[in-house]
This record gives sequence, structure tokens and C-alpha cells, in this order.
Amino acid sequence: MNILLYFNKEFWCSFKNNNRSLFERSLWIMGAYKYKNKVIKNLITEDITIYYADNTRQLRGFNGNQKPISDSSLVNLNSSDLIMFIKEYYKLKDKLYMMGEKVVKEAKNDNFESFRILFKKFIFIHARIFSYEYLISSLGQELYFQLKKQEIACFSKWKNKEQVNSHYYFEEVFKYIKDYFSIDIYYKTLELYIHVDEILKLLNNKITVKTILKRINDRKKGFVLLNLHDKKYCNKVITDNVMVREIKSRLEGLENAYILSQNEVKGVSTYEDKLIISGECVVISNSLLEGQDVFNKIIVVSVTTPSDIYKYLDCKALIVDHGGILSHAAIFSREFHKPCLMGTEVGTKIFKTGDIIEIDFSKNIAYKI
Repeated sequence: MNILLYFNKEFWCSFKNNNRSLFERSLWIMGAYKYKNKVIKNLITEDITIYYADNTRQLRGFNGNQKPISDSSLVNLNSSDLIMFIKEYYKLKDKLYMMGEKVVKEAKNDNFESFRILFKKFIFIHARIFSYEYLISSLGQELYFQLKKQEIACFSKWKNKEQVNSHYYFEEVFKYIKDYFSIDIYYKTLELYIHVDEILKLLNNKITVKTILKRINDRKKGFVLLNLHDKKYCNKVITDNVMVREIKSRLEGLENAYILSQNEVKGVSTYEDKLIISGECVVISNSLLEGQDVFNKIIVVSVTTPSDIYKYLDCKALIVDHGGILSHAAIFSREFHKPCLMGTEVGTKIFKTGDIIEIDFSKNIAYKI
């Protein structure tokens, strides 16, 4: 397989900023592929993540020619399956936290052999959890409008509150690994630039610290993490300057061309309504500044959090780049009857404060007028 030829012929889209360490991102890919639930007949959607020099930015592009869940996978799945998968996810999550406590205890007691065995089990459970995240999220989006009120509530709770948070365990683990192997590097830098396979090899004495440090120094200059179906390029780190430059150039070019060519964005309406709303917009790249006039205006924002909600009460409508129909902004819009278009990805890049825009909720689009 010629990776550059393949990369250039495929349709890459849905560009997102990524904020995961290489360890966590490679662990996610390992889970999605190696422990993929058997109900998913297709391979998971390919994606490519660019890690810029010194981690100044991370950019992901997805293969638009591939569906997260194929029609052949969906034919035998329904809402009861979704709820069952969520319950199984909760059981795994509880098991992960119990295992995490044991891992941290062995690390603090400097019992390396016990730590090594338990941490490998911890990684295995975490990988399975990531495979369930992919399945539940993709299936929930596909079945959303078939779900009953109780099922929506269950999925909404999972989507917004029940995601696994392993940062404490990883922090303690990487502190211990750094000290045990005398790795002359900050523990967070170690986590940021090391692949899950390399951690497992290090624990089994199949890779040297010298090799790891050399790879990390190379990756600080920028690299690409490939998540392709071809086994040679599945969960593969690329540091070759020519390949990184080619991939970065194409992905950035596609992202910029899309933005420059667009007068509109597409998303998903948070509730069924045939409204058409127009008005002046206010673009918020990060957080809403205190005192900014948003009364009766359309807010275009990257992402929202629960603490933002009070800021949006006076707006006419919301356009949100990141998030789905069960995100905080979506729940807020339904509860307070604020029209909202979710998941536009690039709304904050295409629109500028002061633009007059129109949102057609029957077509799930927003455009300049």
C-alpha cells in the first residue's frame, strides 16, 4: 500500500481539533480495533491525527467514504441493544476504577511486578471501554429518533456525565514508570508522546529507555498518527518528514478550501422544528466575554459547558461547532426552547461577528444572507 497515494485519493472531512495524548489516542484505537464488538460488521471509520511541533495543535480528519456503523450492522440492532450496551459499559467502568485503585496502590508501594501485571489488565479493560464508547455513540446517533423518552434520558446521561475519567490513574502510572525506569523526562511529556504499544513493551523489557527517548525527541518536531484499515498503517506513528509534510499539507489544504468555499454550514437540529430564523451573529471562539451584547442575536460558538448556560438565555439561537444532539447545548436548547444547530464543525471559522445569517432548521443548514 502506498500511503500517500491512498491518502490523496480518499475523501477526508469533518476536521476536528484533538486534545488527547498519543498514549490515550493509541489506546482508543487499540480498543476500537482489537476489542471491537462483534455486532459491528464493518471496520471502524478511518481517521488521521496530525500532532504539530511541540503539540501546539492537533488536527483530525475522518474518511468521509466510510460509515461508523454499516447498514449490515444496523439491521439487527435496536434501542434495547443500545441500553444493554450502556449497562455493560457501566459494569466495565466500575471494574476499571477498582483496578485503577489497585494499580496506583502497587505503584506507590513500588511493587513493580504486581504493578506491571495489574496495569496490563487496566489497559485491557480501558481498551474494551473505548470500543464500547465507539459503539454506543455511533449507534445512539443512528437510532436517536427511534428512541423513547426513557431511552433518550439513559443515552443522554451516558453521553454527558458517564464518560470514563482515568487522568488520575494515568498521572500516577506515568510518574511511577518515569521514576522506576529513570527516564529523564517530565512524566506528562512521556504520556503525551509515547504509544500504548511502547508502554507495554517497556513493561516487558522489549524496548529500551534510550529508544523511547529518541522517538519522543523525533515526535516533538511533529508527527502523524494513522488509524487506517491496512494493518501496516493501523495505529501507526509516522515521523518521516516528507510524509508528515505531505499529509499535513493535504489535510490543511482541504480544511482551508472547505472553509473558504463555504457560505453555509450543516449540522443537526436539536429538536424537530421547521423554523427559519435570521439575525446578526456573535462568534465566540473560546468563551463568551462578560458584557458582550448577545440579546436577540445568533451565537456561534465552538463548544458549550454547563457553566455557560446562563450566558445564552437572551440569545435568539445557537450554532455550535462541536457536540451532538445530546450535548449540553442541545439539552439546554430543548429545555429553554432555544433553536440550536449542533455539530457544524467549522461555524466559528466561516461566520464572523456582525454577519447576518439565516438558519433553516428543516434543512439543518445555516448560511450568510
